[in-house]
Amino acid sequence: MRAEYCIEPIVEVHIDPACEIPNKMPLNGADVYIEVGEDNFLKNVKVTYTGLPIKTMERGGAEGKRTLIIPSYPDINDRAFKVILFVFNKIQFETGYSALDIAKMKNIEPTISPETSEEEEKWKNCRKIVEAVFRMEVGSVGTVNFDNLTKQFNHVKAYANFADAKNTDDPITKYERLYKVVEYFFNGTGKIFDQNVSNFMIKFDSNFVPEHFEELRQLRNRCVHSKDKNHVTSGDVELLEEVSGKTEKLERIAELLLNHK
Repeated sequence: MRAEYCIEPIVEVHIDPACEIPNKMPLNGADVYIEVGEDNFLKNVKVTYTGLPIKTMERGGAEGKRTLIIPSYPDINDRAFKVILFVFNKIQFETGYSALDIAKMKNIEPTISPETSEEEEKWKNCRKIVEAVFRMEVGSVGTVNFDNLTKQFNHVKAYANFADAKNTDDPITKYERLYKVVEYFFNGTGKIFDQNVSNFMIKFDSNFVPEHFEELRQLRNRCVHSKDKNHVTSGDVELLEEVSGKTEKLERIAELLLNHK
């Protein structure tokens, strides 16, 4: 069987016309198809899995027992969710806007279809459970380039943390999530970690030194560790202003890492 998950954006996403999107992209065991209209707006993202078993169930009724084909594949759903979320996190990273209704996506089932002659025969003789489909009115956001999407999927967790940071209004949570993006890309702790970040940042800012990141790291520790005498909480306006002031610096590092790693 073939299972296809088709998700439409909830806002208009303009795709860079210079972006060469392949017919299909392999990601996490799936084939991903990004359909773009003649106006260069994203129409949908399709994630397909092949070679799946036919799942059936028997149901009784006035007409006797019926065999139903079930479109639900919970284990595949989880994998598809990861792939789709990554694609839309990539959109949010480039445009600054969320184009996905996550609540509805979690409930969507795939459209299934037979792949072999044996499956086609069974398909004809069984009833199907209808899949849920959703569409929404849309607004418009910025332009996206999907070049290197397959390579960038290697950093799916970093994109997820960046999206989490952009989607929260809590300044402490935003700061911690952005720090996780940076933390994802480097090994080491303490001053070794600071130096590793500095070695990367010096390519983009000739004045960047380890001490610049050390300040950001120490502030993150104060956000996380409650026993720190300068622990940052939502109840301390002065400390929150310090977090907000340094968030922009941390976000710039995170963006550079996602763009160049």
